[in-house]
Amino acid sequence: MELIILGVFICLFIITNKICEKKSLSKLIGNMYLLWWFVWLELSIDTKKGTMMEVSNKTYWILIINVVAFIIMYLLVDKKYSGNSINLLNKKKSKDKVISKSNCFDIKTYQSGFIVWIIGILMMFILIFYLRRYTVLLDQYGMSHARIIRFELGYMLKSPFELLFYNYIIQSILTVISILVPIHIINGKFKNPIIYIGIINVLLNSQVGKGRMIIFELLLYFMVAFIIYFYNEIWKYVKKYWYIIIIIIGIGGAGMTFLTLVRLNTDFASMESIKGNLKETFDQVILYFTGSIRAFDYSLINNYRDTIISQYGHTWGGATFAGINEVIIMFFRALGMEISTVNMAIGALTQPAIFIGENVQYNAFYSAAFNYYIDFGVVGVALFSGLFGAFSSLLIKKTIKTKDVYYNMILILNLYIILFSLLRWEYQAPSTWITILIILSVRAIHKKYTYYYETNKNVKHLGEVNNIFVKKVLFVYNWLLGQNTKKI
Repeated sequence: MELIILGVFICLFIITNKICEKKSLSKLIGNMYLLWWFVWLELSIDTKKGTMMEVSNKTYWILIINVVAFIIMYLLVDKKYSGNSINLLNKKKSKDKVISKSNCFDIKTYQSGFIVWIIGILMMFILIFYLRRYTVLLDQYGMSHARIIRFELGYMLKSPFELLFYNYIIQSILTVISILVPIHIINGKFKNPIIYIGIINVLLNSQVGKGRMIIFELLLYFMVAFIIYFYNEIWKYVKKYWYIIIIIIGIGGAGMTFLTLVRLNTDFASMESIKGNLKETFDQVILYFTGSIRAFDYSLINNYRDTIISQYGHTWGGATFAGINEVIIMFFRALGMEISTVNMAIGALTQPAIFIGENVQYNAFYSAAFNYYIDFGVVGVALFSGLFGAFSSLLIKKTIKTKDVYYNMILILNLYIILFSLLRWEYQAPSTWITILIILSVRAIHKKYTYYYETNKNVKHLGEVNNIFVKKVLFVYNWLLGQNTKKI
């Protein structure tokens, strides 16, 4: 199986580099996607020689189909909209000049303003409130209940409304703030408070539930933002800023290690224990990414798809679009209708721990292919992975064309989801869709305010604006950007 995987990926690498334009962002991301999957598939095969359970060839073939479908549709869209044909994405001809560092970011026209800082600070107080409640419950139930206290109803989150508000709204806003952190750092906006507010929020959020993935997410956001911004000369800037990259990875790794020690309730006072726990953290990373492949294999062996169909009925795309499905169903449940969501059916099977090796337990992470497979079997894997590849390629082209910071935020989130698809399907979570909705809503508001601003840019004082509505709009616009409210 190792040779088959090697051969397939060599062919995909050759095709990707042949079709994509030289030094293009599409080429870089396509190669990164292939390398990411190739490394973990090979590691998965290698780890079966130890105490981990062996994965069937059927599972590897389905995952190969998943990768091939994604990259084929990704390349077809890239080919269609390359060069001059990219204008099909935007009927209006862009008058923007090409940015020297890349064709993507243009943050000079945008900085997080006063209202964003206020929201970030409000999130800090909310997280502190829940952290205090969480700490009290943790002292009462012990570290073995660390994740149960955070995620199950009746512990930290007392009511269904509180559960939905925290998981839907709070987490979505925190994701937006987390994406803004690397954007401002990479663009040298170190004086903007959102950087420090965002980092504090990430640290607080990681303490609520002792979750290491929150820190890992921020590291991935930083990595993909760096790639997007410097993709034209990526290796040049890696050499130039290598020490900053190492510091950021080191701090993130230290944070994840610390949380690992806390969750294992381990003594880390001695140097020997620190070395042992660093190895434990590294092993945990390997376990997470190779474990999802074994969990998916376990679901195939135990016919999870048939179980869900027998209890819930055919999902008809509901597992792939489970985030949207849950939001719609929750609305009807609030009206008193007893309807189950696809996520409920999936969670009933994926949340309980399973054994993927000798004394090795695992849960929750079954890869994105699992969701595709639940919907339409192998056909669903090819169909939805291909659609995801097409959407990802189209988003890259749209972002390069418009140089819009809001599209950049969605692109960063989507690239994170591409890499994380090895672990789980992030579009299964309602918070992912709500995050995108928040970004697009703010973009629409900002675009409207910018229109009023541009049509009145020769006005030196708000008092000279006759239209009361426009005057109010300009006042709010200036306030959003943290500018002087008396002058435009």
